[in-house]
Amino acid sequence: MAQKISPTAEEFREAQEIIENSLTKAEAEFSLERDVIIEIGLGGHDDIVEMFDGVYGFASYPNEIELKFNTAAENWRQSLKSTTVHEYAHVWGFEQRGRESSKKWEYILEEAFTQHTAKQFAPEYQSQWWTEHGTQTVAAYWEQVKENELDQDSEDAGPLFINSDDEGYSLGLGYSLSFQIGQELLGEHKLSDLLTLSKSELVRAGDNLYQHER
Repeated sequence: MAQKISPTAEEFREAQEIIENSLTKAEAEFSLERDVIIEIGLGGHDDIVEMFDGVYGFASYPNEIELKFNTAAENWRQSLKSTTVHEYAHVWGFEQRGRESSKKWEYILEEAFTQHTAKQFAPEYQSQWWTEHGTQTVAAYWEQVKENELDQDSEDAGPLFINSDDEGYSLGLGYSLSFQIGQELLGEHKLSDLLTLSKSELVRAGDNLYQHER
């Protein structure tokens, strides 16, 4: 009986090479004092294919990255390159701050930094979550986000980013919000400076961006 094993040994080696090359490029601009620990696994869940173009990543303080990939997705190579850089940028942010983001407003700036770092180093790929919600959609929630979310503890992504049903946000709204605010802030700041900005600077950027959309 014919059998198909996925990923193939060749695809797994290719994935390792993509990860290594992506880390090398990112580290050339955003160097770390400590080594990064990378764990590579296979992502068999359908959501990884359909929602994340075959790649799921997670960064843990202080220097660990977990990457799961599924070669059934058409764009898994581009997604893996982008996700690797994205998660590396989280680890770089941990080292710069000496900690994880404490409040949700800090996490928004962190996501803005990691998303636009991934965009810089993997311009051929753009995550659907960055643009899932247009500025008009995000603008409708901006006042609610300012009032209810920014000062919340940032132990996890929470309803703004993932658990949308809890507070009535559209699924993944926080990722689009972070990307849009990052674009706004990059008009006046360097990419590496995004992690150093204050809550008031974030709010001012959001007000400027969304006031004409409501």
